[in-house]
Amino acid sequence: MITDNKTALFIEVKGLSEISAGILFTNKEWQVGTQMKERYFLAIVSNIEEKPEIFILPDPTHRLKAVKKNYRPVQINWTVSSKEISKVIK
Repeated sequence: MITDNKTALFIEVKGLSEISAGILFTNKEWQVGTQMKERYFLAIVSNIEEKPEIFILPDPTHRLKAVKKNYRPVQINWTVSSKEISKVIK
């Protein structure tokens, strides 16, 4: 959240290694975007591996079509990338 003592702006940052990957929002992120409307921004950082570029999209929850997916039971996963593993395995 960014504020200038008058208006609070909400910015969600998502990174993409490639456009075909899509973006995942948590339910809370989507709800905040729906409530904040023009005060909620999505910052998409693309081309992360080579030359990062940032695209700012205002009011993404009203401008993008999203599919709500419910998962039960709740499952928590922790993923460690191969790059991270290669740091410790020689």
